Amino acid sequence: MRAARVLLPCALAAALSACGGDSKPTSLLVTTPDSHVASTATGGVGSDPKCTPLPDSTSATVQSALELSGQCHFTDHAAAKCVERPGDYYVYVHHDLADEGEYVLTVNVEGYNAPGSYKAGQVNLQITRHGLFYYWSTNSASVTIAEGAKQATVASARLAAQPGTPAQGTIQVSGLAACPELS
Repeated sequence: MRAARVLLPCALAAALSACGGDSKPTSLLVTTPDSHVASTATGGVGSDPKCTPLPDSTSATVQSALELSGQCHFTDHAAAKCVERPGDYYVYVHHDLADEGEYVLTVNVEGYNAPGSYKAGQVNLQITRHGLFYYWSTNSASVTIAEGAKQATVASARLAAQPGTPAQGTIQVSGLAACPELS
């Protein structure tokens, strides 16, 4: 487990650990040629962290359609990993990035008890790259869990850059996260 992942919220880290921890869903991701994150803070960091996931050779039977815009801009068609636990519902998407970094998008619905709409979903996006940890999040996303709990739809959520990280600006996330199976 890389040090950057230790910074995930405890509830999410516990859920991922219960579901295989470092197992990464296979996926196919479509990006635009200009996919990028804005410049990092000054201090010799160097080039911008890219939001260009490496293509995956597997074909997913279930495709998501998560739109990211702002500091990170692309459409994520990866199959997600969904985890249903008493009181919580998690969505997890992971990609290795073209510049040797990694991208992790998580959705956490606290107080989950059945498929339906929830107003206080947590959406987090982290990019780790060369020892740096970029983090955007919100605790007020509207999330709808479909019957069968294999799909979660995020209404337009504005993720703010978090203090203490070199992340800047905001990232908008909206759309469907689809899971081939429920854990």
